[in-house]
Amino acid sequence: MMQAIEGIYQNGRVKLLETPSKIRRARVIVTFLDEEPLNDGQSLVGTIEILDADLEAASLEIREEFLAAIDKSCAEFDG
Repeated sequence: MMQAIEGIYQNGRVKLLETPSKIRRARVIVTFLDEEPLNDGQSLVGTIEILDADLEAASLEIREEFLAAIDKSCAEFDG
């Protein structure tokens, strides 16, 4: 699945302005657009909320993988 997500490049880092859907890991291509850069005082709207949502989703995913590993281990032990 290929998606295009807008982001901001600043100080060697890329901040996504929205969360990609249904992508856990993927190769990316970053294209720099010919636009005027953001002013130093301009905020990145939604960045904190996106990071919080990503962290919560990652925590749930790790919990699900952990519980699946426990279930598999118990099944192997019982079997």
